[in-house]
Amino acid sequence: MVDQDKVARALRSVGDTVTIMDLVKVAEGGGLRAWTEGDSLLLAGVHNEALVFHLAVGGLDSVLGMLEEAYDWGREHGATRAVFIGRRGWTKPLQKIGWAVTGRLLLYERQL
Repeated sequence: MVDQDKVARALRSVGDTVTIMDLVKVAEGGGLRAWTEGDSLLLAGVHNEALVFHLAVGGLDSVLGMLEEAYDWGREHGATRAVFIGRRGWTKPLQKIGWAVTGRLLLYERQL
């Protein structure tokens, strides 16, 4: 079972801009696909021909192991590339399997 605390931490790391229930609703509507293995979760959707990974939590090996199936699903749904936005800790593992860092994003926030 996926650890809810890990999911909450992952969502906090991107500024709590969505909740897990937001993601569940989009997934139920067919906008996202989820893969699970043990306590790991990978959540992605296809947007503008890109397979976009929205959430990856759990064991590194498990998450990386689910990528091939996700790539296949993305291609079946028109994706020609994959995009993963994550913290720096993902850089080395992803580079080892052919991913490239293509930009530098920071999270900006202000009170309204």
